[in-house]
Formats: sequence, structure tokens, C-alpha cells
Amino acid sequence: MGCSNCGSRTSREEEVLCRIKLSIKSDNPINLKELISLFSYYTGHKVEEFINEKILRVKKKYLNLLSYAVWSGSKNCFEYLIKNYEASFYLMEQFLDKDACEPLSRICKKGYIDLLEVFYPKHLEYQKALKSKQDESYTIDFSFVVHSLEIQLTPIQHAVRNGHMRIVKYFDKFYEGEEAPNEVKLHYIDEFSGENCALVACQTGNLSIVKALYEEYNADFHVINKRKEGAFQIIATESKYNESLEYLECLMYLTDVVKVDITYMYEETLLLLENKVFIKFIEGRLKEKGILTSKKELENLFKIKKSPIKPKDLKDFNINIEEISRIIPFSAESEFQSDPITFKEPKEEIVLF
Repeated sequence: MGCSNCGSRTSREEEVLCRIKLSIKSDNPINLKELISLFSYYTGHKVEEFINEKILRVKKKYLNLLSYAVWSGSKNCFEYLIKNYEASFYLMEQFLDKDACEPLSRICKKGYIDLLEVFYPKHLEYQKALKSKQDESYTIDFSFVVHSLEIQLTPIQHAVRNGHMRIVKYFDKFYEGEEAPNEVKLHYIDEFSGENCALVACQTGNLSIVKALYEEYNADFHVINKRKEGAFQIIATESKYNESLEYLECLMYLTDVVKVDITYMYEETLLLLENKVFIKFIEGRLKEKGILTSKKELENLFKIKKSPIKPKDLKDFNINIEEISRIIPFSAESEFQSDPITFKEPKEEIVLF
């Protein structure tokens, strides 16, 4: 089913569609009923012919009425369209998925808790039906696989990132005593990013969210992601773009209460930090651990390490790796080889006439 009703329209039809959008956005099902009847009259189409069609333009996309109700977080209109017009939940999910607007993620990201309570049970039925359909077919939907790779956060991680703890509480209660699906599991570690809800909370610098996750749900803040970053490196990175003191409060809370290892990759943490107050705090805590260092010392040290040895210098002195090791301590991780370093003169080009 495509967008067969998205062709040229009269000014009256366009006006009614604008009013339908406004009615759904304001979650007013009473006005919606009258406007749907009016659109049917102007177009000459029966309601069942267009109720599931993508007739509402939203930015560069077209949505059907039920999709727009989900997009807008309109619980009353969502229920009204399904109950009174038998709007298809299945088609709504399909349309939004194909447009890379996965509905559950949208609801969690925006914090539409009232809509979630009526949407989620239907979503589970849809997922069950979809799985049953896929089991009957041996065809692999590669477009679905690619789309899933593009999603960087799970729905519940979207909720955490945007501070919607009521969403987190809903899923925790919904699956009380049961194993929740990964998309709404608080402790799930994403297989691509290696991050869980705890690390996502660190990105926000929202202390109340960090505390709630740890104290109410025992979230694991000791996780290391795929980039080898822990909670402190994530906070240090984010604080470069937002110098809110809440990031410092998060650092203090994770250090003193959660007991996250402050010595893990402490050099990177200090090098990433730019706020002097943050730097002083980390340096002080490291000193308590017996690590006497500073951001300034590390910057000077890394400048020396990054200074390249020019090939010209090596050629002039014709030194080999044994001689280099007297200047630069050899380690198992060194890229230098034990063979002497030699430089070949460029060969003359032979031109064939």
C-alpha cells in the first residue's frame, strides 16, 4: 500500500488535512471525527479507503493518521483511530520502520508515557506476529538488518538519555520477575557500541538519572565500551562541550559512592578534561591512590612521545635499532625491528623508446 492519495489536491482538501494534523497533535478525537468525515466528502473516497494511507505530510515524509498519532504522542487519537476506524497497527509499524522512525524508540525518546501504556502491549503482539511470519519464510530481509545496524541506542537507552525515568520504571514494572527483551532491558549491553544505560546516563551529566539508575536499579557503571572507554572517559569527553558542574558531581558520585576505578586510563581522562575544577578533582583523587601526576605533565610527556624521528637523522648517523634502544627504552609493544635500518638509493628509471 503506497501513497495513492498523495497526488494533487484542492485547496479545501489541503486545508482539511492541516486541520486533521492539528487535531491529532492536540489529541482531540472529537474534532478528528468531523474532519475525517469532511475529508471523505471532499475527496469522494470512503473512510476505509484512506484511513491507512499516507496522506499527512510531515517534513519530507508522508504518514498515515495512526502513524502521526504515534509521532505526536497522542494517546486519545491513537485509541480512537483503532477503535472507531480499525486503523491498522501493523501498517503503522511497517510505515514508520521503513522511514527509519522506529515507533517505540520515538515514544521512549520523547517520554510519551501515556501513549506507551496502550501502545506497548500492541507492539508485543505485532512483534510476535512478525516473528511468526518470518519463521514461516526462509527469506532474509536484509533491509531490516541494515536498518537495525543504524540504530545506535535501544528504546530504553533513548529514555535514559532524555531523562524519562517514568519510561524506565514502566518497563521495570512490566517485566517484574521476567526477562525483558534487549530493546527495553535496563542492563543490556549493546553489541555494537558496548554501552549500557549506565554509560548513556554518563553522557548526559544528569546526576539525578545517574543516582536513580544506581540506587534504584543497581545499574553497572563499571562497564567498558567498544572504544575502551569507561564512565570517566565518557564524562570527560562530554564535559568538553558542556561545562555544567553536574558533570563534576557525576565524577564525584561515581568515585566516592559507586567506586568506579578512577585509575583506569587516567592519562586519557586528564588529557580529555579542559575544566580546571574537574582536572584538580581528578588529580587529587589520583594522588590519594598514590599516582602523582598532572594534566600538564602528561601533555608534555605525550608531546615528547609524538615527536617523530626524522629519516634524515637516521641516515646521517646510519644507526640501527640497538643504538635507538639506548635513547628510547625498548618494549614488547614497540614497532621497531632488530634489523639494521638501511636506506636505499632511488633506482634510475629506464625509459623504453
